[in-house]
Amino acid sequence: QSGQSVHKGDLLLRMKNEDLANNLHKSQSQLNLKQQEFLTYSKQLSDPSSPLSKSNEIELLGKRAQVLAEIDGLKRQIELIERQYAALEVRAPIDGKVSTFRIDELLQNRPVKIGEQLLEIMDDSKAWRLEVDVPENRTGHILEAQRLAGDEKLRVKYMLATDTESDYHGRLETL
Repeated sequence: QSGQSVHKGDLLLRMKNEDLANNLHKSQSQLNLKQQEFLTYSKQLSDPSSPLSKSNEIELLGKRAQVLAEIDGLKRQIELIERQYAALEVRAPIDGKVSTFRIDELLQNRPVKIGEQLLEIMDDSKAWRLEVDVPENRTGHILEAQRLAGDEKLRVKYMLATDTESDYHGRLETL
């Protein structure tokens, strides 16, 4: 939420990717089937109640080895998909506060591109630099206040759109 304090590494949001979810489910289902197939071949090979001919044993050993290779490939595929899933999580890069305003409206049900900035986290423990665009025809009051302040820097009071309950104070550096 806007204004919420976060710590470095905190989960801020998790994006969705339906294609990735479908691929993961499909690969896990295939892995389960191949593991069952492997167990079936292993049981047939180790069952003392039904002896196998040499050719049947060789055939079952070959099928079991093939299924084992397929299991290994599916496990690697699932690992890759799970790493891609982890990349869908956005974590806080620093300790601070979420300064993005109206996050729900900004992000709800919209596509996101790789590298796109989704949120801003501000470090509220250090000095800030606030830049304000003021139209030229509105600077007269500021210039007059600055003239009356003399050598002392003009004091300012402001509030953040994400935290309208708090007032912040600073000094005017340049105009």
